Amino acid sequence: MRLRKDLFARIFQIAANRGKISLVEINELLPDFVSPDDIDHIITELRKKGIEIAEDDEELKGERKKTSEPTGRKEEPIRAYFRELAKYSLLSREEEIDLAQRIETGYRMIERQLFASLGMLDFLIDIGQQVEKGKKAFDQVSRFDLAPLAGRYSHWAERQKFIRRVKSIDKEKKKLILLYKKARQHPTPNLRAKIHDLKERILRKVDQLSLQPGIIREAVDHFKERMVEITKLEDEIAKAEKRDKQKVRKLRRQDNRRVAE
Repeated sequence: MRLRKDLFARIFQIAANRGKISLVEINELLPDFVSPDDIDHIITELRKKGIEIAEDDEELKGERKKTSEPTGRKEEPIRAYFRELAKYSLLSREEEIDLAQRIETGYRMIERQLFASLGMLDFLIDIGQQVEKGKKAFDQVSRFDLAPLAGRYSHWAERQKFIRRVKSIDKEKKKLILLYKKARQHPTPNLRAKIHDLKERILRKVDQLSLQPGIIREAVDHFKERMVEITKLEDEIAKAEKRDKQKVRKLRRQDNRRVAE
């Protein structure tokens, strides 16, 4: 955080006099060890201060004081990335909103596909238990906007609401398991409709949790691991069945020989 403040103060001082600065110029002012997060933070803060970010250094010719002092440093990957970035136009406000909406829609679609599975609901319930026990911070799990809320109590209240929702999902999951068992024994259109309605209710509750993108990525990784385990198990079962068939054929041949003798 100290690094970000120092970088921003330095760049803001240069840009404030003329009200704008180019991406190339920002790049030249950055130290070798700056991270992409620091770059994003600096650009965001400059825009908040009303400073225009010029796409091309040509726009600032005549306004910028040229320095002939050599840096004597090799170009770092981040600098190369930033120089390449300067060649492309920035998104407009409308384009940023549209992109954010598409990303949000994508996460919702992933959620619906992932948590339609009972195994993935177990993963979600485990996350809720970790929040309840204090092993995971609420802010790291939920995207709920706490900025408008005042005081510690409001944060606690939202955390408790999240935990209650996860527990409610756990209860609904147990009901769903019972319905699946009944449907296997006596499949009826009425039971299938009940299962569908219950799954939709569970998915709506999952949507209300407003899970962080990081949790969605964890869920995807967990799902991939489960699929690998299932694939290995299926391979083992197939091999065992093959071995059993070979044993059965061998026994049959032996029996046939005995009968022939």
